[in-house]
Amino acid sequence: MSFPLQQAAPLPADRGHGANDGLRVTGYGISIVVNAVLLYVAHNLLAWGVPILTPAFNDARWAIDLSLGATIVANAIFMAYNAGWFRHLSETVLDLLALLSVYTIYRVFPFQFDEPWWYDGANLTLVLVMFAILIAAIVNTIQAVVDGLRYGTRARVA
Repeated sequence: MSFPLQQAAPLPADRGHGANDGLRVTGYGISIVVNAVLLYVAHNLLAWGVPILTPAFNDARWAIDLSLGATIVANAIFMAYNAGWFRHLSETVLDLLALLSVYTIYRVFPFQFDEPWWYDGANLTLVLVMFAILIAAIVNTIQAVVDGLRYGTRARVA
């Protein structure tokens, strides 16, 4: 027995195309809170005595602070202005700051493990994360260009 395909009702996507403003603003607000908590955690990990972290973590914290702080500011802006081209362009910048953060952690490598194989695993993980962030930055750049062209076309037509 086959069932006819039914089109599901569109979910309120955060794409600026008729998305529920309350949900969009709530999502950005939650993101701000989560990133603020992550900033707090990053500033207290050494004080909490996380056993795998060395004091060299302080040498990488500036990049973590920059990435998380910029994400908080961007989400606050997105609450008021959410054009697709602007959001994707901003997300590209945020991706590059995240890449800088992970690269800085990779270079400083503020970890100390009991087993030698953990070093290789941590290095590989950081490289894979950098690769994934780079792909995200490329995708966001393409989306920013496409949305920018659409925005420009609509502005000329109107």
